[in-house]
Amino acid sequence: MTCMKNRLLSFLALLFFASFLPSTSRATHAAGGEIVYEHLFDSTYRIYFKFYRDCGGNPEPPTVNLCYYSSCDPIVRSRVMPKWTGLIPPGVINGSDVTLGCSGSNTECTGDASIPGVKEWWYSIDLELDHKCNFWTFSAVINARNGSVNLDNATCVDFYVETTFNNLFAPKNSSPYFEKKPIPYTCLNLPYSFNNQAVDPDPSDSVWSEIVVPLTTPSTLGGCTNAPTPCTLNPTAVPALNTINNPFQTATLAAPTGSFNINGNSGQMNFTATQTGPQTLVVRVKEYRNGILIGSIIRDVQVQVLDPSKCNYTPSTIDPAVSIRDAGYNPITGQIMACANQNMEFCFDIATTDPVGKLVIGDNSKTSKALDGMTVTYTGQRTKSVRGCVNWTPGNHQTGLRNLIIGVKDSTCHPPGIIFEQSFTIPIYVYPAVQIYKDTSICPGDKVQLVATNGGNFQWQELGGGTSTLSCTNCIAPTVTPYTTLQYIAESKLTTFCNHNKDTVTVTMLPIPEHDNMQDVTICPGNIVNYDLKIKKQPGVTYTVSWTPATYLTSATSETNTSTPLNDIEYHIVVAASDNRCKSFDTARINLLDGFKIETPDLAICEGQTVDAKAIGDPNYTYTWSTDPKAAADFTDPAILDPTVTPKVRGKMKVVLTATRAGCKDSVASFDLDVQPVPNVAVNDDQTICYGDTMTLTGIVTPADYDRYSYQWTPSATLANGNTKRPLFSAFQDVTMKLIASTPAGCKGEDSLKIDVLPADFMTLSADTAICPGQEARLRMVGIDLTSFWWDEGSHHMNDRKSQNPVVRPVVSKTYTVYGIDKNGCKDTQKVHVEVKPAAVVYLPDTLKLYPGESVKINPSGNALHYSWFPPVGLSRADIADPTASPKVNTRYFVTARTEAGCEVRDSVNVMLANDSHLDIPNAFSPGKGGNGTLKVLRLGQAQLKRFTIFNRWGVKMFETTDINQGWDGMYKGSPQPMGVYMYSVEAVTPTGRIFNQNGNVTMIR
Repeated sequence: MTCMKNRLLSFLALLFFASFLPSTSRATHAAGGEIVYEHLFDSTYRIYFKFYRDCGGNPEPPTVNLCYYSSCDPIVRSRVMPKWTGLIPPGVINGSDVTLGCSGSNTECTGDASIPGVKEWWYSIDLELDHKCNFWTFSAVINARNGSVNLDNATCVDFYVETTFNNLFAPKNSSPYFEKKPIPYTCLNLPYSFNNQAVDPDPSDSVWSEIVVPLTTPSTLGGCTNAPTPCTLNPTAVPALNTINNPFQTATLAAPTGSFNINGNSGQMNFTATQTGPQTLVVRVKEYRNGILIGSIIRDVQVQVLDPSKCNYTPSTIDPAVSIRDAGYNPITGQIMACANQNMEFCFDIATTDPVGKLVIGDNSKTSKALDGMTVTYTGQRTKSVRGCVNWTPGNHQTGLRNLIIGVKDSTCHPPGIIFEQSFTIPIYVYPAVQIYKDTSICPGDKVQLVATNGGNFQWQELGGGTSTLSCTNCIAPTVTPYTTLQYIAESKLTTFCNHNKDTVTVTMLPIPEHDNMQDVTICPGNIVNYDLKIKKQPGVTYTVSWTPATYLTSATSETNTSTPLNDIEYHIVVAASDNRCKSFDTARINLLDGFKIETPDLAICEGQTVDAKAIGDPNYTYTWSTDPKAAADFTDPAILDPTVTPKVRGKMKVVLTATRAGCKDSVASFDLDVQPVPNVAVNDDQTICYGDTMTLTGIVTPADYDRYSYQWTPSATLANGNTKRPLFSAFQDVTMKLIASTPAGCKGEDSLKIDVLPADFMTLSADTAICPGQEARLRMVGIDLTSFWWDEGSHHMNDRKSQNPVVRPVVSKTYTVYGIDKNGCKDTQKVHVEVKPAAVVYLPDTLKLYPGESVKINPSGNALHYSWFPPVGLSRADIADPTASPKVNTRYFVTARTEAGCEVRDSVNVMLANDSHLDIPNAFSPGKGGNGTLKVLRLGQAQLKRFTIFNRWGVKMFETTDINQGWDGMYKGSPQPMGVYMYSVEAVTPTGRIFNQNGNVTMIR
């Protein structure tokens, strides 16, 4: 079940309107009803079903079936409810008319069919529930529902009503009920207001009302067998119907938004009906306790909208706030605003414009527990203008929103004699008295939050006018930090008429133990600190002391104490007394001289540079900087922790910091400083050498007495070792060589020389080549400024080693080398490679034999890639390796084969033609095994089979065919035949016309 937050909800009510149709159009008799219950004791409840019977229909049933079940136990139970035998409100017999007409007027219930009449019948049963559950449903079904204009009556045949409740959370709950009986009539196009005055027996519960769609279920078998289904609102209605503002027609085409409105808080309904006839209206009232939904009731009733010819009635109006005393009025919300425990008065006027109107007015002040103590006095009853005056002193239990519901009857009794009734609701909001939570006691230095309730726009101040101890002055809950006992006052500015809009609260300051304050001290390492709190003790009071942390102390709980700290430390001292909860707090800090630390690491710098020294240390020391050896450097200020050091000599020294303080030993620290020279570098003069030659580079570095130089020649790719003063250089390209000399501190000096490299690539050889075995190649060499050259002595198969263009005939692949010298004396070497490709190889048989009708694929072997056959006659193709040959006469075919490298070879093959085809039969076969698994005619060449027949030894024909490609598989009629000797007979004709006849035996082997 869904839960709602608890709200201030007023009682709600339902309208009931009986049908006002001619008797010929009336359905049966079910015009409305509701189910309510009251708790009797333990788990026993009295269930009431109130049935509103249309007097123009069938008689009321003698009993009604009650169906009930819970979500914890889905079994549906039923009990028969008899008629209630006692009186019903307002003290009349069961089955009395709901609404009487005017004096001397009759209704359908008393014999006049022109005025509808409804009787109220109560059925009841006491019921004990056998278990607790959070959702019970009680229901009743009556056959059948009166027809209504706003329903699709075909979907809503039987009348169904239900109530729900939660006996798990609220086991002793009684349901809400309606104080007002349903009123059956309203008038077309006249504004109407009504309130059924839903009352909850428990004033702490709240209710909320809403409009819902009617429910129905078949009435067969007592109505307990089927779940209810919602009826359908009339789908042909224009404007369309809905449960928000148009549950029956209260709209028009000109104003398509319905005028119907229900206040869920109070149950007040206002509308102007725009369509005559019977209209069904269903209101569900939900009951909440502390924000939890504990049940609901439904009143399903019918309102009859009368034609103006039958509706001689003028609606009344109300002025809700006249002559207000000690209260307020909000015209926007329409609320009267009152104050708890403060008497208030206000009057309201209700009037009709009917010149002969006779208004009779009542209200719920006598029956609503929420309005206990209220008196309403009326003047002008039974006239066209009545004034009601309210006098009330609401108590603290009656704060919040309360509803005064006023019923107005016009007893003028214009023809046809119908009494009309309206309802008006005056909401009254009762403000509670301002209250501050709460008087309290605190210890010095503590904070406390004060909370003001039952008001708004609070103004806070100290009693006496101050505000310095308040965290805020225009808030609900300020935090206060008083230093002595103080009173605070909060005033609500929410209303101007409530007398109880202020409250005061006292914050009492408790005493704390008194003692001497402990002083912070600074000491040298190893010193001792003594403490004495000297507590001002009161007679009969016990004092306890706590020191935290207890580190270095002789005691953690003593009034006197001794500490020998090894580090800075702060003690937190708490003194407590047995006479109250407050404690005194103090701190005692010991600052131990921490010494100091030089943050500057050992350094190496270049001659002429300075050093920014840095140290951190206790400011209670006196500091002095110096050097070892003395006077080796100057300081910007030798007494500060971060001076600038300027060395005056080259070499290693110590930079020393001395810290002094009276009563303490001097502390000394230092860092090493290495002042290194800036090197001066000189290298060779510029040089010119041949490509590939080498030379030694030389560098001179001063001052020469420093022995920790490092050397770096760049670029270093052409050096044997670029990290020496005299590296070996190999000449491959023009280059500028730089020597950088540096010290470990990065002090650098450099010099460079330019080296021009003469080219050694002055000879050009022809490109590498390839030949076939037995072929020759010519080599070509060209030289620029060439003075001499020679070919390598291993240049075999060369016709002239002194020629620039020799001819070579190698038998295997070989590389030839030539050497040359130019006019600068530079040497060059060039190489050329001559590759001897593999010889072409092809293999063919000497002769291939063909039988008539056959062809043969010539398939040579070898390493050739390209083939050319001659003559092409009788070949499938002449440019492939394996053509198919089918010559008409004996032919010799010649082939030229060429490798991928272009080496060639030639060969030939004879293709000879046989004169005729050759036929034969094997003398044995083995069915199903390999190539001899089928017995058939063997042939070389083509032939036409006339007959091939096989018999067993008893002369039974086993197989016969005229297809030369078919044979016998050893089966007869699907069965394998036994091993043994079988006879065959063959007749065939060769292409030359030769007749082949053969008979014989063949052996089958399995």
